[in-house]
Amino acid sequence: MRQSLLVAVLAAGVVALGLGIQARESSAQETSSKKVVVHLSHFTDSLHYPFMALKVADAMQQHGAQVTLFLDIEGTRLADKGENLRVRWGAHDTTLGDLYNRFVKAGGRVLVCPHCAEHFGIDEGALREGAKLGTDDTITSAMMDADKVVDY
Repeated sequence: MRQSLLVAVLAAGVVALGLGIQARESSAQETSSKKVVVHLSHFTDSLHYPFMALKVADAMQQHGAQVTLFLDIEGTRLADKGENLRVRWGAHDTTLGDLYNRFVKAGGRVLVCPHCAEHFGIDEGALREGAKLGTDDTITSAMMDADKVVDY
């Protein structure tokens, strides 16, 4: 009887362990297939927003998500290579430029509202590395295909 109980407990443990491993693998696969848009409408009008948007975008990217940073209104200026990104916010040594560059180098996509860019005099030649002017189709597709949209 004791031996049968021990075998049953061990078998249940092995099954539970197997299910736990499958659940973790499934969770990792779900995260890596997620598409996320981080929408940023602010720049130097409130530095907290771009710092948080890039930190959150980077963190989601590190967890395997495909992240697009969509810039409009004031946020469009982040993509202008004429803007100074050697600014800091809070007590951190990391600059806005460091965060932007890390995001792009890790495969992050930066999509810029063309109407807002035009308002600020930003054309394709003025864009930072990794940034592209969007079109109605690319912006619509990014939003419609996203599993999540995070707004800053």
